[in-house]
Amino acid sequence: MKYFIKKQFAILAIVIILLTGIRLIGFEKEGVTYDEPVYVQAGRDYIKALSRLDFSQESWSFNKEHPPVTKYVYGIAEVGHIGMQKISNWGDDVSDIYTFARLMSVLLGLGTLVYVFFLARFYLNFWLSILAVIVVGLNPLFIAHTRLAGHESVSLFFVTGMWYWYLLYKKTQSRKHFVIMNLHAILAFSTRFNNVLAMFPIWIWETISWWKNLSQKPNWKAKIPWVLIWLPISIWIGLFIIFPYWWTSPIESIQSTFNHWGGDPKELFFGEVRTSPLIYYLVYFTAQTPLIIISLGLFQIISLLFRYPRYKGKELFLIAIFGIWLLWSFSPIKQGGMRYVLPLYIPFSILVVLAIQQLLGKYKKILIGVSILIITYLGIQLRIVYPFYLDYYNEVTGGPAQIWEKNILPIGFWGQGTLEIISSLNKWVKPGESVGFYTLLMPEHKLTSFLPDKVNGIYKIDKNALFQADWILEQSFFTDNYEPIPEYYTRVHTFYGANNAPLFYLYKNHTILK
Repeated sequence: MKYFIKKQFAILAIVIILLTGIRLIGFEKEGVTYDEPVYVQAGRDYIKALSRLDFSQESWSFNKEHPPVTKYVYGIAEVGHIGMQKISNWGDDVSDIYTFARLMSVLLGLGTLVYVFFLARFYLNFWLSILAVIVVGLNPLFIAHTRLAGHESVSLFFVTGMWYWYLLYKKTQSRKHFVIMNLHAILAFSTRFNNVLAMFPIWIWETISWWKNLSQKPNWKAKIPWVLIWLPISIWIGLFIIFPYWWTSPIESIQSTFNHWGGDPKELFFGEVRTSPLIYYLVYFTAQTPLIIISLGLFQIISLLFRYPRYKGKELFLIAIFGIWLLWSFSPIKQGGMRYVLPLYIPFSILVVLAIQQLLGKYKKILIGVSILIITYLGIQLRIVYPFYLDYYNEVTGGPAQIWEKNILPIGFWGQGTLEIISSLNKWVKPGESVGFYTLLMPEHKLTSFLPDKVNGIYKIDKNALFQADWILEQSFFTDNYEPIPEYYTRVHTFYGANNAPLFYLYKNHTILK
């Protein structure tokens, strides 16, 4: 028995190491993406404040609109990298592309895959659970977000862990398992507020269980829905304890955090920069999920719902922890593609493998062959968009190139590829000339530090100076969606990204007298 367990552990470890290796290929080719410097710098501020026991509101106000756990994670990684002496300097190591913070993201992705395996074991045998891990691990968006220093890898780890420990708690009713689940819930909520959606299915299941207990006349303690009562309370208490920004003037501080989310982020959607509609996530899920995966997953959901009287709570729970995320469609904060609802891919991938088991469980050789085909198919999908996995679109859409050509959805929205392209401008730009950055990346990313020597950079915030620069580097997303490039500029080069979709254009100013 021990030998069998060791063998299984070794197989799981090999699979996860291989999947981790895949996301390390081209690890820094995307360059810095839009939010990474913000979270890393906030992490540096938080760790620095902790080191001197400084809990003043001013020291914790940077990126106050988000809970602190993501910043703690990357702050700890950065301390290990550059040390406390440099941690107060904004972006000094930007040329290193935040390698250590990103490695922490990879590590969390590895942990999420481990949790996926143990979560899948509630539904599948060992080998099919391994297949579920591979389906998740080869998902282009999962790879993209578990190698960037963003909220997503942190959310995936704590949310998936919470689901696993909850199912274990339901099985054992162990207080220890409840405490571990509760800790994951607190840390998930303290990573991103909308992770509360991951808890809704837990509350629903606990409400149903409580109602059933009432009819069975147990003792009074058994009637009290402890999870239902304590979990929503504890996540707020836990967040308050670990977020010093809220300690000073709590009511005003909490209001300040949530007031940030009252805006209306507009985004390119079907050829128009507009308020994102209710169908936003349905469109992105359909467009950014590999075709075979979305087909099998939806088949299994429909199959389970039609036959639900035969199943116990955990099967419906799997559907609930997938579908509940679509409630975020009613939020005004719909942006960045699937990133706000990324955890839904965990239960959906398990549902995919359940569909394979249901269709082919009796035919072992065919099941193995189909599994290999699916793995190969996912590998091909990755190869098509490498290394720009954030821009993955499936074959139904025609891929990133067609998405860009038809101006349907944004390509390169988070600035992937920007730094590498800027570094290559010495092929065109001469010392003493200027380059205007008509890009989405903010000035804090210090784009000028990547320019060739003695070349001046101008950011889009200074529009008058921008359109007097010798050269303009325009992100293709701006084409037809923002103020057009003046006619006295001529396009001289195109930089391509995923699936040969244009990422940037380089323009030369031919009218300025030297």
